[in-house]
Amino acid sequence: MMVCMTYEVEYERLFARTYDSVYAVIRDASGDSAFYRSMVEETGGPLLELGCGTGRVLLNSAETGLEYVGIDASNEMLDVLRDGDRFWYERTLSNDEYVAVANTTLADIIRRNTTISNEISDNVFIVQ
Repeated sequence: MMVCMTYEVEYERLFARTYDSVYAVIRDASGDSAFYRSMVEETGGPLLELGCGTGRVLLNSAETGLEYVGIDASNEMLDVLRDGDRFWYERTLSNDEYVAVANTTLADIIRRNTTISNEISDNVFIVQ
């Protein structure tokens, strides 16, 4: 039986699989994971993380041995967390594929998958 994946499901799965690589650049330097870990240690737990995603913060804080529960609305994010293979792309993609994915913007994805083209800027988060 062939399962037909919708664009939304495929996008959600790709987003979940690449989330950690994006946040390694965006967030790690901010120290947010270390901050939340210090909060776990200070309070003594138990703690609940809403929107735990792939476990970027949760896994670091759970190393304290204190009770730590995470929930997320995204099954794909939780699949990545459960699989324990958060950086699969580094082993799976060729260097050319990795560079292509890394250089793909949200605007590129929208343009490839819709009839929208020049109506959006290259950085879709900036209104011109």
